Amino acid sequence: MYDNEAIISGSSALLAFHFNLFQPGDLGLYVPIARESTVGAFLKKRGYVQAYGPMENSYEGNGAAVVQIDKYTRQGKFVDVVYTKANPIQVVTEFHSTLVMNYIAWYGAISLYPALTLACKAVVNANSVRANKGREKYELKGFQFVHQLPRGLANKPLHVCRQYFACPSTVRSIHDNSVMFIPFAGLDDSLAIFEGNLVWRLNNNTCGGAGPGFSVNDDSEISKS
Repeated sequence: MYDNEAIISGSSALLAFHFNLFQPGDLGLYVPIARESTVGAFLKKRGYVQAYGPMENSYEGNGAAVVQIDKYTRQGKFVDVVYTKANPIQVVTEFHSTLVMNYIAWYGAISLYPALTLACKAVVNANSVRANKGREKYELKGFQFVHQLPRGLANKPLHVCRQYFACPSTVRSIHDNSVMFIPFAGLDDSLAIFEGNLVWRLNNNTCGGAGPGFSVNDDSEISKS
């Protein structure tokens, strides 16, 4: 994972924050497209066979950062290798909801919306047939999804728009105080040591009218929010 800048995400990463709550499906491995040949060779060397691929983007998100998906299998188990244009963490911020915006890297486990995730709640980030189907399997396990945060008198938000961590109009940073980082044993507890800055906004304009979502590897979009 270190050599290939790979991360694990999806239901397998969610298990890091909800132990034994459910049985994950295929392992989701997210890798920059530049590492395609290296990762493929690594899996084949360890007995994995490419089941099919490359496939066009079919994962449960907005999809801007995904290039292709290859599926590998060994002894009845599957690994979906999702190749990304650049930083795989950008794909995590495009997932169908905040519930699955978690990942495991070589340095530890990270949740972008831990306060919601640990409470089995989430804000919707993508609306499509595929995204809705992806959320259904989690709803059956007791997770709750909202398209819009609760509102009070005169239809006013019960939070400060563009400041509250879960507000869809808030520009978030991977280094802000709302991100949970659990480092592996012996490693520093500062995420900034391992990752450059990445900022994003959810693709959900139900609150504050901030416009479409985005995800970039620096601070350039903050001034536009």
